[in-house]
Order: sequence, then structure tokens, then C-alpha cells
Amino acid sequence: MPPKPSPSILQTLRSSTFWTQAAKGIPAIIVAAIIQVSFSQWMNPAPGSEKAVLGKKMGRSFGEAHPRLLAVPRLGRGRVEEVQERGKAETQTWGLEAWGFWMVTGESVAWGYRPWWSRGEQVRAWWNGPIRLTDAQLSVYSGTDPIKPIYVGLNGSIYDVSAGRHFYGPGGSYHFFAGRDAARAFVTGCFEEDLTPDLRGVEEMFIPVDAPEAPELTKAELKNRRARDMKVARRKVRETLEGWAKTFRGESGRPYFLVGEIVREEGWLEKLPRRELCEAAKKSRPKRKQGE
Repeated sequence: MPPKPSPSILQTLRSSTFWTQAAKGIPAIIVAAIIQVSFSQWMNPAPGSEKAVLGKKMGRSFGEAHPRLLAVPRLGRGRVEEVQERGKAETQTWGLEAWGFWMVTGESVAWGYRPWWSRGEQVRAWWNGPIRLTDAQLSVYSGTDPIKPIYVGLNGSIYDVSAGRHFYGPGGSYHFFAGRDAARAFVTGCFEEDLTPDLRGVEEMFIPVDAPEAPELTKAELKNRRARDMKVARRKVRETLEGWAKTFRGESGRPYFLVGEIVREEGWLEKLPRRELCEAAKKSRPKRKQGE
């Protein structure tokens, strides 16, 4: 069977897919123009403006403190104007060049500082909108396909951890988290038996174990103490999950981000068998102090 001929330029322009993809690039072009204008104004303040006056003061102060660093050969008037024009032209194009660099490579040009809007992959995810996947669909994004991103589920939310492919991809130390919601393992630390979103009963690992010589309590006292213990334990479960969520949202410096949520049918949790605490979680339970 002969190969399918490539579409002509005219056919490509008539294609709705072409214009759909082109429209997605409009926000990037607008933002790039804003960055270019802002950067140019920042580097070339109007004569007499507050910023220009401040710049002269800072330059004069620096020159007085470091005269040798500013000792340069004197230039003729024509040479000075040539250098100024060249610098102005380079400044005006730097903004678009920087924007194009990170849109293509995803790397930072701001000395390691990367807010979410300076990360091409995160801007694209924001523009496309949140995704909604079932657990089965989420399993496809485990890193086994190098073309697809790597997603990690946590308590119903989906995060893109593709930037940590060496951790979450095949052979990585956290690969078992990729392509699934393993919220229970994030709390208990049992990475083999607790790779499940079922959190029922996990708060027990934070409830203190009574000492053998603990004083006898009435039923009412036991009930009240149990209620207090459960309140504290559930708060600790929430704090543990939130700590991981902050990491996956990129708030701890990692270039990860939220992309969507997991869709599950009503009553899905009741269909799963209840789980006991894993051995590691049982052993980590705190001992109750006397008087608590």
C-alpha cells in the first residue's frame, strides 16, 4: 500500500485542527508581548523619571565605592551612541527570546526562579483546563510510555510529576506511586500493601496505645477520651495528606502541579474490603502518657 501523501500548505490552512492549535498559542504571544514591553521599560526608563534618577544615584554610589570597576576607556560620541542603540535593541528582543526558550525547552532563564506562569508545561495544563480521569485511565500515566506525562493521585486529586521522571518513572524509587491514588500508603508508609485510596481506619495509627498499668476508667470517660483521640488522629491524617499535597502542588520547590481530579462512581469505597493497619503502622502507634 503506497504511503499517504503529506497535506499541502493550503490543505493545512483549511484544516480546523491547524486553527485550533494556532488559537492556543495566542495567550502565549500576548503574554510575551507584555513581558517584552515591561522588560524594555524597566531597562530603559524615561529620562527624568523616578526610576532613572534612582538608577543614576545607585550608579554614582557604586562608582564612588568601586572606582576601578567603572574605569573604562573613553569613547567618542558616535561610539557611545552606537553602544547605546545596540544595548537597546538587545534589551527589546530579550523578553521574546527568553519566553521562546522556556516554551520550547521548559527550562528556567531566571536564575532558578520559576513561578507557575514561567513553566511551559504548567501554562499549557492551565490553558487546557482540569482533567478528569477514572482510576483505570490514571494507570496509563505511570511513566511506562515516555510520550505521556507521569501522574500521581492523592486523595482524589491528580498531580503532574513528570519533572521528577527519574523518581516516578520506571526504575525510580517512587515508581509505585505513579499512575494510581495511593493515599493510604502516603500516610502509613507501607508502600507494598497500602497502595490504595482507601483511608478507612488509618487514623488508628495515631491513637495512643494504653499502658498495661493504666488506671481503670468508666464507660463515659473512655467514650470521651476516644472522641478526643479520634479528633486528634484525624487531624494528623489530614495534615499528613496536606503535606504531600503541598509538595505535589509545587509549594515546596518541586516543579510539580495539580492537573485535575479522579472520577469515581458513587459508593465505590463501600465495595472495597476493609483493611487492617499494616504492621509498620501498628508499631508506630504512640504510647499513651500517664494522665492522658
